[in-house]
Amino acid sequence: MKRISLDYNLLLLTFAFLVLVPLVGFRMFGLDADYFNYYDLIILKNKLDLITKEFGFRVLLSFNSLVFNDSIAAFFLTFAVLGISIKFYAFSKFSPMPLLSLVLYLFSYFLLHDYTQIRAGVSAGIFLLAINDLSEGNRSTYLKKIVVACLFHWTALILIPVYFIIRKFSIQFFLVLPFVGIAVYLSKINIESLIVKSIQDYPALVFYYMSHSGHNSAINIFNMINLAFLGLFVGIYVIISMEREEFTKVELDLFKIFSLSLFSFYFFAILNKPVIAFRLFEYLNIVLLLLIPSIVLKFKQWYLPSIFFIAFFMVYFYHLIVNVRVIP
Repeated sequence: MKRISLDYNLLLLTFAFLVLVPLVGFRMFGLDADYFNYYDLIILKNKLDLITKEFGFRVLLSFNSLVFNDSIAAFFLTFAVLGISIKFYAFSKFSPMPLLSLVLYLFSYFLLHDYTQIRAGVSAGIFLLAINDLSEGNRSTYLKKIVVACLFHWTALILIPVYFIIRKFSIQFFLVLPFVGIAVYLSKINIESLIVKSIQDYPALVFYYMSHSGHNSAINIFNMINLAFLGLFVGIYVIISMEREEFTKVELDLFKIFSLSLFSFYFFAILNKPVIAFRLFEYLNIVLLLLIPSIVLKFKQWYLPSIFFIAFFMVYFYHLIVNVRVIP
C-alpha cells in the first residue's frame, strides 16, 4: 500500500501519544463508566470480581500493587501506554495514511477503548497487529498474537474462528452476511437457551457468562448509528466492486471483518444482551481504522472522502458522548 510521508506521520503519532497517555492516566476528561469497577479491584481488592478477569490484567494489577503501591493513576497510565502505543504502532506499520487513522481513532476508540474499556483497548490493539498474519496465512503467528490478546480480554476468543471464516469464504459471502444476521434477529430464535445448555456442564463458564453478559434489555438494531454503519458497509462494497483489482488481500480481509462485526451485532442482539452485541461489534469494527484509509487512497481527490469519513466518525463521537455516555 502506498504511504504518505511516513516520518512526518511518525512524528505526529509520537506527539499524540505523549499528549493522550496523561489524559487517560489522570482521567482529565472525568471519571468514565468503568472507573469504580477498577477502583473496587485496585483499592478494595474485590476477589470475587477478580476471579473472572484475564491473566494479563491480573499480572498488571499485581505489578501495580508491588511497584506503585496500588496507585490508580499508575494503573491507568500503564494501560494507556500499552493500548495507545500498540495501536499507534499498527497505524505506522499497516495504515497507508497513519494520520487519518489517528484522527478516526480520536473520534472513536480513544474514548471507547483506551479511556473506558481499557482491557479491550489493549486486546484490540494486538488484534490489529495480527491482521497481516491472517491475510498471509501465518496461522501459528496469528494464533500466538490472539492468545496474547485473550490475556487482556476474553472477547479476543472470537478471533480464533474468525481466522478460518475469513480465509474460507469469498467476498460475496460477506456481502450478504450482515443481512443474514438481520434475518436471524427478526426470526426471534431463542439463542440464549442454546448457549446456556451448551455450557451448563461447566459451572465456571456459566458463572462467567451470567456475570459478564450484562443486563437484559431489548436492542433496536435499526437505530440510526447501526443503520449508518450498514450504509457505510454497502458503500464500501460498491467501491470494492468497481475497483476490485485495486484492492489487496489484506484490504479485502479488513472488509470481511467489518462484515463480521455487523453480523455479530445483529445475531447476538437477539439475546437482548447489549453488552455482548455491542462489545463484539465495537471490538471487530476497529479494523475500520485501517480499512478507511485504504478506501480513501482509491480516489484521486482523496481529501474529499477523507472529509466524509472524518465527519462520519465525528457523528459517532457525538453518539458516544451523548447517547452511550462513555463519560457520565
